[in-house]
Amino acid sequence: QVDKIEFELRESELLIEQKQFAQQHEEAHQKFNALFGRAVAEAEFAKLDFSPSEKLAHVAQNISVENTLEYKKSELMQLQAEFERSEIKSEFLPSIDFTFSAGRLTPSEKTPLQLNESKYALLLTVPLFSGFDTYYKTRAAAQLSQAATSLKNQSRNDTLAAITTTKSKIAELISLSQINEKRLVSSQKYFDLTLSEYKRGIKNSPDLVSATERLFSSRKKRFEILKDLELLKVRLETFN
Repeated sequence: QVDKIEFELRESELLIEQKQFAQQHEEAHQKFNALFGRAVAEAEFAKLDFSPSEKLAHVAQNISVENTLEYKKSELMQLQAEFERSEIKSEFLPSIDFTFSAGRLTPSEKTPLQLNESKYALLLTVPLFSGFDTYYKTRAAAQLSQAATSLKNQSRNDTLAAITTTKSKIAELISLSQINEKRLVSSQKYFDLTLSEYKRGIKNSPDLVSATERLFSSRKKRFEILKDLELLKVRLETFN
């Protein structure tokens, strides 16, 4: 009677937990429907699978800071600032203009059809004083360029830190997965032995419940690790 009541209680607890998982699954399903703009059938979820650890290692190996969108954006901003600085400096450099004219250049009543004249001209402009406009514009452009360079370096450091942290978490989870797989094998053996001894009257119901919970915990942990690894893989891919 005690065993029966204990197993009934445990079954009720598992049913409650199962209902909670079903509700979470339904909420996730509705998010998929909203994301894709259509009703996603349950059969399509069966096709989804977790990425193998070899693929995770490959993705982590091919990530570099220079290829990330955030770093490229900051690099373009820095190049733009340098270009604007050079453009401002060029406004205050000496300039040479060349002009050429051909045809009838000198008005004359005696030769109305004479169109064989030509003229060349070179105009040299040398800025001497701009009322400190040159100084202030150049200084402001230099400060903007320096700020853009600092922003690029900061972006590089932040991205590198994020990539390194993500790679470290992936390596840690892969190691944890290997440990849990060994734990799963041991939990299965322990459960089988406990169940066999329970049937022969050697073990009691708390022993069997404990062995069942260990086995269930190991199996559940496997999927939790795989889920976390998949999320980290997606995070790595967003850096490209």
